[in-house]
Amino acid sequence: MIQDDTDRLLAGQALDLSSYDMRGTWRQPELLAEQTNSCPEFPLDALPSWLSRYCASVSEVVQTPHDLAGLLGLSVLAVASAKRCRVAVNSSWSEPLNLYAVAAMAASERKSPVYSKMTGPIRRHEAASQMLAAPHVAAAELERRVLAGRLAGAEKNAINGKSHRDRDMALGEAKMLADDLARLPIVKSPRLLADDVTPERLAGLLSEQGGRMAVMSSEGDIFATISGRYSGGVGNYGVFLLGYSDPLLKVDRVTREGFSVPWPALTLALTVQPSVVAECAADSRMQSRGLLGRFLWAMPQSRVGFRAVRDNAPEIQGGRDYDEAITTMLNMSPDPHQDDDQNWRMMRLSEGARRLHLDLRREIEPRLAKHQDLSEIATWAGKLAGNTARIMGLIHLAKHIHNPEPWRLDISKATAEAACRIARWAIPHAEAALTPTIIQHSDALHVLEWLLEQPADVLTQTAIHKGARRRGWTVKDHLEPALGKLAERNWIRIADKPKGGRGRPSKRWAINPLARCPEAK
Repeated sequence: MIQDDTDRLLAGQALDLSSYDMRGTWRQPELLAEQTNSCPEFPLDALPSWLSRYCASVSEVVQTPHDLAGLLGLSVLAVASAKRCRVAVNSSWSEPLNLYAVAAMAASERKSPVYSKMTGPIRRHEAASQMLAAPHVAAAELERRVLAGRLAGAEKNAINGKSHRDRDMALGEAKMLADDLARLPIVKSPRLLADDVTPERLAGLLSEQGGRMAVMSSEGDIFATISGRYSGGVGNYGVFLLGYSDPLLKVDRVTREGFSVPWPALTLALTVQPSVVAECAADSRMQSRGLLGRFLWAMPQSRVGFRAVRDNAPEIQGGRDYDEAITTMLNMSPDPHQDDDQNWRMMRLSEGARRLHLDLRREIEPRLAKHQDLSEIATWAGKLAGNTARIMGLIHLAKHIHNPEPWRLDISKATAEAACRIARWAIPHAEAALTPTIIQHSDALHVLEWLLEQPADVLTQTAIHKGARRRGWTVKDHLEPALGKLAERNWIRIADKPKGGRGRPSKRWAINPLARCPEAK
């Protein structure tokens, strides 16, 4: 019965609600296609031992997939290492050490605790740096205000002076003060992380922080910002495209003076709901601009419903080693001459590492051809070798944290093998994220995610459409097929007709109680 009615829903036909028996028991809901991926779990053992141990412990204690902690572990290394070194793949190709990463995870997957534990050393380092810098920042701001006040006074005298001589003297003073003010360095409180930030503000932060900044967020709203959801559909991709690897980020502004950021190093580590991934993958603007190809994607298997329920959670292991290692990396002195690509601290591949990286490139290239398995994600796969080189550099620095000059050591074959393992892990995840398989049923997944966030067990179709609709949605073409697919898989079913009232009542949908997990709240 449900299958037949689902087919009618998908065809946009009306249902005969009288044929439904709502007194029956619920069956276990069936996973959607997007939820049944067979993507491998992140190989934590490819990371340095101190990082692998901590990521595994965080995942076990919080009861989340290894993929989230693993990606965040790499991203934290990127934050700590950005603008310090590059990896020379060959004589004409080098890669910086910043990363873009996304994990697709539904609501109630305990993302925030993992972010908190993984980013802890960065936030503490940031707070300590801000405290130390506070007197210098205050002094610099005071000096700037005093100079600006003197300049305003000189400008006024140059305009209102009683004689030509007085006005000329005031004008000369104003010019000198203006030059002094222009040469005065802008001292800002040190920042490493930003959460909810606009593209314009992010560009400003990169300028203020010497081209180094990270956005690490468990909410992932930044994708909506990038695509222009809050700006009339006008996307703003510039800072995200250029912050990945470009030699210059130039910002022109109408109301204020523009600025340039040489060699910006932006790191992004985000979690978004699977439906958002599907929406981004279907966005032709994001695809055409090449933004999605820059990310490492993770499509983890959900642990909701299979998590250990314990009276007392065990202690996280390896926290002290993790904090000390990340703090050591953060304290590496950046090179003051890194505005020129000829002056980077360049890390080089050993012969064994070079061969492995070359083998990976030779393995990938034929798979990009038309009708081959990576052809649909060719833009992403074409950047995988570059991302792999970045991962090599990050693992290398993390392995040699006690060496004061780790960039002088060649990247070993073992480190290259570890990075290539992570690269091969990433391929099926990118396929699951960016190919049409996930896009086809994104509406159903989006509606399901919204439904499971609602406290009510029964909702009208009108309420569902109002709360869960996307731009351009219609009931016939989008909502009813999505509801039909969910009904087909036992996530929802039509509830009893409401009695009484005037007019034609809206359909009422009941949520399968087996879909809700008390531990997920």
